Amino acid sequence: SGMITLLDGLDYEHATGYFLTIEARDGGDPPLQTRCFCNITVTDENDNAPTFSQPSYSSLINEAAQVGENVAVVTATDIDSAANGQVNYRITHGDRHNQFQIDKKSGIITLANLLDREMVSSYVLEVEAMDAGNPPKSSSVLIHVDVSDANDNPPIFSGSNYTVYVQEDRPFGHILLRLEVTDADESP
Repeated sequence: SGMITLLDGLDYEHATGYFLTIEARDGGDPPLQTRCFCNITVTDENDNAPTFSQPSYSSLINEAAQVGENVAVVTATDIDSAANGQVNYRITHGDRHNQFQIDKKSGIITLANLLDREMVSSYVLEVEAMDAGNPPKSSSVLIHVDVSDANDNPPIFSGSNYTVYVQEDRPFGHILLRLEVTDADESP
């Protein structure tokens, strides 16, 4: 019939095309033949989701870090081609106070607002990588961000004024007063 049909499934990621040589031969004596060439181009389907380079990420940032400082970099690749393989990033969970932002093209996470370790000492951000296919495919990864302490809080006495009365005959070493001091910063 001259029909060319598929015998098996195609996978663009394994072969982007085929070049066939087709021969037609008649039943004469002697048989005569001719050839033609058929170039088959396989088009890509969005059949792969982006894949992150690590199963999870972790980062440590000091609470004194300034807005715009890098926190972490996530990387995902998509083996599909063209728009099906273009990856964009976004933070989907874990940033209730908008402390972080991510560059949608590069995956660089930076500090968007100042941190306060005494309020929140760690974050678990969920970042999604989504391709530009139609329909799009996506995957997610967790980034554990620990906030290290900066010495940004002075010690605080439990009271502001103290008055002590002592009898003159008390021996050396007698306790006059026990002061309580707290410091919100971590101890070294």
